[in-house]
Amino acid sequence: MRNAYGKKFIEKSFNAFGRTFKLGGPIPKLREGEELIRRTTSLCPVCYRLLPAIIFERDEKIWIRKICPEHGEVEEIYWGDAKLFYKALRYEVKTKPIKVVYTEAKAPCPFTCGLCPYHMTYTSLANIVLTNRCDLSCWYCFFYAERVGYVYEPTLEELREMIRSLKKQYPRGGLAVQLTGGEPCL
Repeated sequence: MRNAYGKKFIEKSFNAFGRTFKLGGPIPKLREGEELIRRTTSLCPVCYRLLPAIIFERDEKIWIRKICPEHGEVEEIYWGDAKLFYKALRYEVKTKPIKVVYTEAKAPCPFTCGLCPYHMTYTSLANIVLTNRCDLSCWYCFFYAERVGYVYEPTLEELREMIRSLKKQYPRGGLAVQLTGGEPCL
């Protein structure tokens, strides 16, 4: 198959969430005045095809570029200030794949949710949701029980099991846990 730029590539696909997603496309090229930071994988914002992408610096900003064979090139600001981006990179931790796996990898990231064998870092801040009860109706909030259609409140034993699972990642301690959810007065 040929993409919009006339380049040949092998079309592959996988199934996740009851849908078929395509993967692959041409590797974007750098243009004059751009400096490559790294290669990565991204998604087409229209069809969610998994695509090769480049992250690069141009005009003191950090950009990402990917090319979907069906929907063309997409270029977006990845980080609005290159200096701040490089400062944040100092805190990047290179690691090996995690040993504690909770989710079987049935599809490529980001189509397999949870800690799967593809993950390269452990949990930094664990959010444990205590309730999604709320008398507000903020449509964007994932705690909005009316939108979800059910009340989520784990039992004390379920909460204990969550903590036990987290402790497996950090047998010597050092994990930050945030208890969250719903509206505090409820």
